[in-house]
Amino acid sequence: MRWEGVPQAALHLNNDLTERFLFSDNLQSRFNNNFSNLMEYLSFIKDFSIISNFLNFYNNSLETNHNFLRELHHILNKYQVINTLESYLNFKLFKHEVILSNLLKSSFGITINDSNNNSEIYCVASKYWLNVAKNNGCLTRNLLSTIWHEFLHSFINLLTDKLFDDHLNLTDSQSTWYCELNESIIWAITLRLLIKEKIVNENDCNWYFNNAINCGAPKTNEMNNLLIEYENNLNKYNNFREFYPILQTEFGKPPK
Repeated sequence: MRWEGVPQAALHLNNDLTERFLFSDNLQSRFNNNFSNLMEYLSFIKDFSIISNFLNFYNNSLETNHNFLRELHHILNKYQVINTLESYLNFKLFKHEVILSNLLKSSFGITINDSNNNSEIYCVASKYWLNVAKNNGCLTRNLLSTIWHEFLHSFINLLTDKLFDDHLNLTDSQSTWYCELNESIIWAITLRLLIKEKIVNENDCNWYFNNAINCGAPKTNEMNNLLIEYENNLNKYNNFREFYPILQTEFGKPPK
């Protein structure tokens, strides 16, 4: 099972897990295209939910989130988070939603397509890491970065998908290259947005590039330098899609 399989499965389900949903090819690929494994996993989740009285636990947790959610809303009301991202890409995002996760340590960007091929994108933000950021005095930076980063996956991943004949069945080397390219571009765009909002200092970014390398984005610095060229020559590009091949070429050719 690929790492985003669990949260993506969760967004396909109703509250009592009784309805049989039409799972997308994209979701099934996260479970190695084994539909029976996916259904068995969900039956275990349903059993755990009943035995543990999970819904009661979840409802109680909402009360403890109230003050933290208010703090997050205060930050988001201060910044035009989506407008800033759409303006940079010159592209309108799909219908979108941010979800605060109490249970998952990682944050995720997930795209769900309905039967009419309409897309809805989600940023599942980790409360754990937002709390860590708050304790270290960088909640605003982390919150905005998380939302931009996860929503960017819905855009950048689609561009990288087109480089492969079958992006749902990549070899290990192709998957590694795919992730490192996407992460390098996304980390770089997020940095440019943080600089634009004057949240970080453009002349002091080595810490950011080091963090990016440690998080699987090895060419963030190179992508950042190219994005400065993009920003200075916006009249040459109708939108970010047209600039993407320049970033991809800098990263190298995809493995065969």
